[in-house]
Amino acid sequence: MPFGDAAAFGCYQTGRPDGIFFVKLMNILGLNFFHANASAALMVDGKLVAAAEEERFNRVKFSAGVPLCAIGYCMKQAGLQFKDIDVITYPRATNTRIVNKDQIHFQDRIYKVTSLYDRYRINLKLINFKEMVADHFGIPVESLVFKLREEDHHLSHMLSGFLYSPFDEALVLSCDAFGDFVSVKAGVGRGNRIEIVRQVEFPHSIGLFYTMVTQFLGFNGYGDESKVMGLSTYGYPEYTDKLRTIISADHGTLRLNLKFFNQESGVGTTWADQTPDITQLYNENLTRLIGDQRRPEEEITGRHQNIAASVQHLTEEIVFDLIEDLYSAHPITNLVLTGGLAYNSLLNARIIDETPIQKIYVPPSPGNSGLALGSALAFLGDQAQRAPMDHAFWGPEYSIRDIEEALTSAGVASEELSDPIERAVELLISGRAIGWFQGRMEFGPRSLGSRCILVNPLAPDPRRIKRRHNLKPLGISILEEHASAYLHSVQHSPFMSFMGRLKGKHRREFENVTLNNYCRYQTVGPENPLLRQLLLRFKEKSRLPFLINTSLNVEGEPVTESPRQLIADIGRMRLDAAIIGEYLVTSREGSGEVSGRDSG
Repeated sequence: MPFGDAAAFGCYQTGRPDGIFFVKLMNILGLNFFHANASAALMVDGKLVAAAEEERFNRVKFSAGVPLCAIGYCMKQAGLQFKDIDVITYPRATNTRIVNKDQIHFQDRIYKVTSLYDRYRINLKLINFKEMVADHFGIPVESLVFKLREEDHHLSHMLSGFLYSPFDEALVLSCDAFGDFVSVKAGVGRGNRIEIVRQVEFPHSIGLFYTMVTQFLGFNGYGDESKVMGLSTYGYPEYTDKLRTIISADHGTLRLNLKFFNQESGVGTTWADQTPDITQLYNENLTRLIGDQRRPEEEITGRHQNIAASVQHLTEEIVFDLIEDLYSAHPITNLVLTGGLAYNSLLNARIIDETPIQKIYVPPSPGNSGLALGSALAFLGDQAQRAPMDHAFWGPEYSIRDIEEALTSAGVASEELSDPIERAVELLISGRAIGWFQGRMEFGPRSLGSRCILVNPLAPDPRRIKRRHNLKPLGISILEEHASAYLHSVQHSPFMSFMGRLKGKHRREFENVTLNNYCRYQTVGPENPLLRQLLLRFKEKSRLPFLINTSLNVEGEPVTESPRQLIADIGRMRLDAAIIGEYLVTSREGSGEVSGRDSG
């Protein structure tokens, strides 16, 4: 939501300068587009109805174009036509101090010029947005009466967390690489408002710092920061003091030393309909500081582990400093954490031990996909409703008829189950890895009970599934009331937002899922009834209150959205079986083909 000229750091006030007035049953379609993790979220009368990422439909990981398929799903789920949409919002302030920022770009040569060109090109596409929608959906352009409204990037992040948190009052922190030329925005949330109190402007960014070291360690893919987080658990932070040469923080501010960044190509991101591509951020000065960079296929050594531990340690130190500075001015013990950095579950887990914070909320989609929802909330302003979110199931659901048609179309034999949970437990007890496809798909990257691969934690070599990278943590889903018996400093974690340190006496049960004594966990309570019932039944048979839970996808590809996709990929995922609604499909070992027993 655009801030007023006199309130750049003040509460957002009621009323809008553009003359739009709210009426009952307003339909707002929030979008994140021309940005990684393109997504759509639809709100009817201020209530969320549907939300999904484009990658699930077009099968392009981190898809960065216009989420036309996700838009189509949201409209269908709500039973609306485009003529019913009043406003489409997006989290991109197209003219945010662009002249001043251009001067910074060219002065410091830190931002890739082609990316600046892309920004102008995207602005031109926005002019023709209605024509694009009309052409894709085959509808007359004159039937599109919606208005396009831009909203602030970080405020969208913050609102998507705070308004769905359980807190009436909280500190709110958004950290990422950058959005609208801001990398950090901090505020205080009360009721349904957020007062912005501080921000850090591009190019100074803790997100860029972490990504730079990620690339230096040979992990060049978009989203590879999670591998460095995993690698950090094996190392000792011996390079922390050297890395302080690159980034410094003091009293809620931070600065990058730009001489370590690549001044030839600058810092930029290519956005299109495909997976985003980030240019190399570091230059030879980083090599002089901490030694040779690691090549992507090079063996990982203790030195690499220590560099990873150092960047993780320094990042945590800086974030904790930001939180403590915010708390000193506003002594509130609740924290809402959003932005891409909130995917760092190891950092999240340490906040309570290292700061005055007592309770943390991280939304199910704290990164870019959540901006679709946040921008709609930003547009609503004071009319946005607080609605604590206890589940993330806002995506598509398939009926029994849909599933039967998918099985018939694929020519796959199947067994109709009278009790899918009982059969799932039988398979899991016998050491089988199963795909679990139930209900509405999760919004956000975590498998939380609808699109999951489930494995008995005592089964041999669970990482054979999907050929999962050994530095990417396997998650667990654990009955909430048993979590503290297995993990230190357990937090309410329905969205798998935290890493837990394992208690020593249970290491045998966790040896297949830990990263040097840490694992990412989801606490499962009554708000997730189907997964909870499965865990209760599994505990009855095994005495273990948890299962390995990883996302239902081929490694490196988006999460499976449809029964047809799951049937096609069951062999590539190396699953032994899949339970799709009430139907069981099994895989012939080693063949990559599916089989099953016909229901009789």
